Formats: sequence, C-alpha cells, structure tokens
Amino acid sequence: MTASAALPAEWTVPAGHAVTGTLAAHSRLGIGGTIRIGNDENALPALALLREASALAADVGWTAAVDGPVPIWQLTHLPPPRDVSGVAPEDLARWRETFRFGLCYYRRGPGFLTVHDARRGVPTRSTIADPVAIAAVEALRTPRPVADLDPALRDAVAGLADRGLVLHIGRSAMTLPWRPTRWPVPCIL
Repeated sequence: MTASAALPAEWTVPAGHAVTGTLAAHSRLGIGGTIRIGNDENALPALALLREASALAADVGWTAAVDGPVPIWQLTHLPPPRDVSGVAPEDLARWRETFRFGLCYYRRGPGFLTVHDARRGVPTRSTIADPVAIAAVEALRTPRPVADLDPALRDAVAGLADRGLVLHIGRSAMTLPWRPTRWPVPCIL
C-alpha cells in the first residue's frame, strides 16, 4: 500500500496488491495486481476497500479473477473491474451497465439498521432491529475469520449471508453493504 492511500489502520491490502491514490470523495484509486475472488479469503480486504470506495463514489481501477463459488450479483454494488476472468461476458456487461452509486448500503439509526439493496434490479428496503445482527454487520466491516466472532454473532452472520449482506470466502467474512458517512444529497429544512 502506498503512503498516499488513506485507509483505516486496521485494514491491510493483501500481499501482491498495491494501492495508489487517495481514498476521498469522487477520487481515483488504483488497486494493483489481480484480486482473486472465490476461494482466497485474502481477497476480502481488497473487496472491503472497494466497498468503502463505493461509499465515496470513487473511480476505482482494479482487475479480478473469479475462481470460486461467489455469486456475482453480490458484488455488483462495487465498481466493476477494468478486466476480469472467470465471469461470463454477459454478466460483466450487465455489471457495467447497471452499476451506479447507492446500489447497496445501510444507514444506522438508534437500535436499528435500514438496508437499501437494488443489486438484483428491484430496490428493496429492509430493517434490521436485532442487536446481535447489528453487531455482526458492524463487526464485519473489517473482514475477519468468522470463528473469531462470538457464537451469537456467528449465528447472525449465517442469516445475513443468506440475505446476501455478508460475503463468506474461506473461513472469513465481510459486510457487503457500505455505510454512508454523510448524506450525498443536500437537505433543505
């Protein structure tokens, strides 16, 4: 990772990847190397970086190789890769055509999360009020081994994964929706 990329201290970019640019609103960011998505849980920190770049509407250049059982629809809220192998050309074309800011994100309220998800084409909005599920979403903002989580959180992770809100690769997992840090539209009171 280069010094110019401002990332949270607990994040690491997997070996073989270099990050160039500054992660800021409407910025450009490059992730060097090929992110291998499927069986290599080392891809999760790079995917988390893509998720955070999405929250800032950053233009990200990256390359992917999909070599495992990851449903592509779960990633379509992330900026599409410049080049990818292991994905049908029509799926990549659909990803590029449908990608836009705000496809999958969550907002936190007092004791609940509201999740907006339009990755499958039909926008849905759901509320998560279970404190354990909320804690699981927050804990997995930084990718980590599921075994390191509390047993109650592990159960919640399974339910969140069934809804496509958590991505499992190997023994690790991460939260897929991004969390906006500021509202992107001016508010008139």
